[in-house]
Amino acid sequence: MSALHLPRLVFSGDFQADVSTVNNDVRHYDTATFEPRFQQPASGATRNGWWNPSGSGAFRLIGCAVRSVASRRPGAPGDEDPVATCSVSGSSSSVSGKLVDLDPQWQMASEIWGLTIRLADARGGTVLEGTFEPAPFRDIHFGRQSPATPNGQAASAVYTSRLTAVRSHLPPGRSPVLDDLLAASDDGTLAVRLTTFGYSTNPRDPRFTLGRVVGALGPARRGEPHRFVLGRRLAPAANGVTAANLTFADAVVDPEAGLVTLDLGNALPITDPVGTTAAIGPLALAVLRTPDRPDGAPGVREGDVVPLGDLLILGRIDHSSPDWLSRTAGIVDLALDEPAAALAADRPLALVRPVGNEAQVLLRETAGGLLARADDVVLRVDARSDGAVAATARFCAARRGRPLTAATIRTRLELPMSGLGGGPRNDPDPPTAPIPDIGVPQEAVELPPSIATDDDGRAELPLTVHDPGRPRGYLDGQVYVITYSLDGQPREQQHRFDVVVLHVREAYAAPAPPTWVDDVRPVLVQYGDLYPIMSRRLVDLGDYDAVREHAAIIELAFSRPLDDPNHMPVTRELSDARRETLLTWLRDRNGYGERRLLHGPRPSAAAPAAPAPRAASDSAAAPPDDGRGTGDVDEIGGKAVALPQALEQLLRAAGRDD
Repeated sequence: MSALHLPRLVFSGDFQADVSTVNNDVRHYDTATFEPRFQQPASGATRNGWWNPSGSGAFRLIGCAVRSVASRRPGAPGDEDPVATCSVSGSSSSVSGKLVDLDPQWQMASEIWGLTIRLADARGGTVLEGTFEPAPFRDIHFGRQSPATPNGQAASAVYTSRLTAVRSHLPPGRSPVLDDLLAASDDGTLAVRLTTFGYSTNPRDPRFTLGRVVGALGPARRGEPHRFVLGRRLAPAANGVTAANLTFADAVVDPEAGLVTLDLGNALPITDPVGTTAAIGPLALAVLRTPDRPDGAPGVREGDVVPLGDLLILGRIDHSSPDWLSRTAGIVDLALDEPAAALAADRPLALVRPVGNEAQVLLRETAGGLLARADDVVLRVDARSDGAVAATARFCAARRGRPLTAATIRTRLELPMSGLGGGPRNDPDPPTAPIPDIGVPQEAVELPPSIATDDDGRAELPLTVHDPGRPRGYLDGQVYVITYSLDGQPREQQHRFDVVVLHVREAYAAPAPPTWVDDVRPVLVQYGDLYPIMSRRLVDLGDYDAVREHAAIIELAFSRPLDDPNHMPVTRELSDARRETLLTWLRDRNGYGERRLLHGPRPSAAAPAAPAPRAASDSAAAPPDDGRGTGDVDEIGGKAVALPQALEQLLRAAGRDD
């Protein structure tokens, strides 16, 4: 089941993604060539640190509220249920979630980490709360908004996931909808779907770092995919969009409930950042009476105009009001009687534009009703020097919403790619570091050429991962991309970013004992460069004395679990071995219980490859200043605050990405 099933709560409002953009350019990771201007905003065509270099990394729901409630109970007045008037926000007791890229050279799967979704009553009391299982955006719709606004992005995307550890604070019977929703779900989870659009990247815009979000909560069942809807997939014939600028949409057919539900939340073009849908005429969901051909080719194609008699219209969709998307999240429930359910069982669904006695097919179900998608979209794998590491990516396949057994999914490790993760070509003063290739060495990842689905339509792709070394030089490990396709389904009916992406961290042998010069500073200075909110406003992570002063809070941040919003580094880029090395250095104490924080270098160590550290006041053997400044005092919240007074601020800012 999914957020498209009943019972369902629909909500909408704003989201904030206060991302730091210094790491938008992979070349900024090279500490040897990093320049202070990379922490400054763009100036004309010169990108510097792009449009928000001092972002905190926060991802928040702001001003969201439940807009509608759909119940499974016939005739139940959902709008009278207590949850119908709830606000929707984040945790009341912890910091915000974070938005995290897998790697600077793969920014097409940004994940939400550490987010709590909370329903609250009019007095602010918690009604329901749960933890958003980390998930990346999918089905990105470039150019969805037209005309484009100078204030931000015209794109839209979908996050599909689960809420885990769901807790209701209402007694049974107080909210029938909530009782039904929890009873229909397994393992204390709920399905959640967020569609984001209208994001502002203009620092002069009052809505800078804000965008619109529409979402839904629905039942979740054990064994079903977490990061996509396993249902009926409406897909453009090619290139990801139709002639009318529509893109992928998902539907579920539920004969038992007598419903077909269509999600157009990401599919329809919009004209402004608040989600007003474009004037594309009347819309209806229909079943095409003409079957697809035996070879899988469509019997009726996208763009065809057919007589109404060749369709079974399931229902009209009134999308014309300016607040339609905010009220509905683009989710439409239509009645489905037995004859319609029988026809829909083996005929394509289609979104059509009826005019007179005819209708134009704007978007239709995939050829043959086929669907195969990976549930594991991004993987982080720590390589080992003493042997291979096993990893697994899970897949599900279906035909017209039913599990597809004994189906073959072809897989392939993509060839090396060049030029990913750099800035625009017209930058007159780009960084001097080279842009590494990804996907090399190819022999570091082994996979079979195909996998087969079981009786439940599931399949697992086994991956054998070897140590890639450090082929990218100033970045740990390597990025690998795996493409896949279901036999019988045209590849052009898959979203072009329906891939599996691996960040394979190099094998790392923890030194004994670790020292500041050899092991700690090379990691921390890079993080400080990329996140100015840390290095310029809280603690200079490249300065030994500053780190020593704040060692306790830094240790706390590095020790947090991966899914904690305060986990450091926010990018989740460090292997366990490297993070444990930092913690070993931070936790090492002498016989009096005092931190040692060994400076080094180790007598047997070669000269470190990292640039010379900033000036340190640790008396003997302090490395020379590298000229970047200490940042001991800076502006925080409009006041000059000495670093010792900002310890709690450090945790609140220990996160960032775009």
